[in-house]
Amino acid sequence: MGFGAYGVAFRLADPTVSGPGAATSGTAEEGCYGGTPGIWSYYETCLYTQGGDLEWISDQSVPYAVTDGHWVAVSMLRCVVNTT
Repeated sequence: MGFGAYGVAFRLADPTVSGPGAATSGTAEEGCYGGTPGIWSYYETCLYTQGGDLEWISDQSVPYAVTDGHWVAVSMLRCVVNTT
């Protein structure tokens, strides 16, 4: 079994409102390695989350991070263990 390690990123409409369900204004810019707007490789997600706080959505068993007006859903091994 493979494990897809990437992040899905969005630009927040209002950077001061960043919880689950926050309004977005589109996908985030392209990552520095993959070049696809809003889809960041594991390496790009790691670079991004270094400056932000990792939050946990307990009812979905998934993490997300917010920094610089962007919201990114993060893939982690803990997610796979919790959802299988």
